Amino acid sequence: MPNADVFISYRRDQREQVLIIADRLQDLGLSVWFDARLEAGSSFDEEINREVRSAKVVFVCWSPEAMQSRWVRAEASIGLERDVLVAAFLHPTELMPPYNLVHAANLEGWSGAHDDPQWGQVLNRVGRLVGRPDLADIARARTLEAKWLDADARAREDYHTAIAEARRRFAAMHQAQPALFEQKLVEMGAAFESWMAKRRLGGSGAPPNPMALAEDESAALRTELKAARAEHSAALAELERMKRYGAPRATGVQAPVAPQSGREDWWSAPVVLGCVGVVLVVFVIMMLQGQQAVPTEEVAAPATDMYATTTTEAAPAAEAGAPAADPYYYGAPADAAAAPAEAAPAPAH
Repeated sequence: MPNADVFISYRRDQREQVLIIADRLQDLGLSVWFDARLEAGSSFDEEINREVRSAKVVFVCWSPEAMQSRWVRAEASIGLERDVLVAAFLHPTELMPPYNLVHAANLEGWSGAHDDPQWGQVLNRVGRLVGRPDLADIARARTLEAKWLDADARAREDYHTAIAEARRRFAAMHQAQPALFEQKLVEMGAAFESWMAKRRLGGSGAPPNPMALAEDESAALRTELKAARAEHSAALAELERMKRYGAPRATGVQAPVAPQSGREDWWSAPVVLGCVGVVLVVFVIMMLQGQQAVPTEEVAAPATDMYATTTTEAAPAAEAGAPAADPYYYGAPADAAAAPAEAAPAPAH
């Protein structure tokens, strides 16, 4: 098995903190050995001795308990002897010589962040020993990348949440999800990716908002629906007017012509003409009967005078030898000289 890059020496009661250190070193591509890798049945002393003498770095995690441990001090002595010792405080500790001759970073309360200054000191020393002097810079870059990835993940999660809410709201308002709206969401996805790339380069501004797209589409549909309702109402009004008056207005609306029933065709023309004919016949018969009822010998006016009339009061006057009246134009005499003089009043006896 190849030699490890880093051998970690510690006390068992600091195991949780050591696990974080080992994990961060492995994230940077380093191989790490500590007692968790001991195989069952192997000789504890022999393996530890082999690893501590072959590792490129002996990393001692100091604590008051570690300072009292013979094993930790022995491993630190080997690292000091080989000039590969890297030290860090997990808890405040007073170091005894010669261990106090090596600078120890303060990792008390460290949560595992690569951009921590104290952790950076550890990485600078480890990087020089393993032949990777840029290790601390890589760790900081990894931290920035992790922060960017985390920020990107949150932005994507917020964006997809907004898309889901936009679809839900659009469907609730219109009971459908038209393909055009989905296509616009796809186009907005491309705009979102462009915004993400610009943000990494220092760009500012808000990401595309699917909710605004849903509101815009809803407003457009409401406008179209309102126009369709207005057109429908106008068509109904025109149809009602045609039912009443029969002639369409001079507009672009082509109103349907209402079909007439067979009953209307039956009385509309023949019946009216027949009624008019009957009235004319009756009128002619009445005229003829009126002319036959007047005796020719009792008419004093000439036969050619169609306006002369004879009343029943004129008959006794003819029998008595009195001249008959010859009224013209509503009783006026044709000749004033021919009119008989008024009878003089009888003398009183």
